[in-house]
Amino acid sequence: METYVPTKEVETFEKTFYFEGRDIKIQVWDTSGQDKGQNLSSYYYEKTNGIILIYDITNRESFENILNYMSYVEKYTEKNGIKLLIGNKYDLDSLRKVTFEEGEKLGKKYGMPFVETSAKNSKNIHKSVISLFKEIKRKDEISLDPREE
Repeated sequence: METYVPTKEVETFEKTFYFEGRDIKIQVWDTSGQDKGQNLSSYYYEKTNGIILIYDITNRESFENILNYMSYVEKYTEKNGIKLLIGNKYDLDSLRKVTFEEGEKLGKKYGMPFVETSAKNSKNIHKSVISLFKEIKRKDEISLDPREE
């Protein structure tokens, strides 16, 4: 059996993608569900165009921590901000502690699309990120009023 190396502290990285004619920079904050991550400055939440909340389907506590994060997301981000809920480690289905239906229900509660992924084998990762990019782009295009210059 392969082992996973969990995040121990808050880890961050940035990457820029060229997507449909524009550069999109993503900044990832992997907080491993720790309290340190929940206390990120409101500045980081306010500057976001999209948020992906990820929990581990083999770890019930990580799923329950999504509720804590959602209080910050709702408090500090714009109400119609783009959000996506991901249940990760789909490849470890036999060790599952959170059902697909529970993830789907939580996503619906907060108006977020929900998908299960596997970072290990990349299942649904690309599709999820592209759908988030498309939603952000669509929202940006709608908010641009050609009468305002």
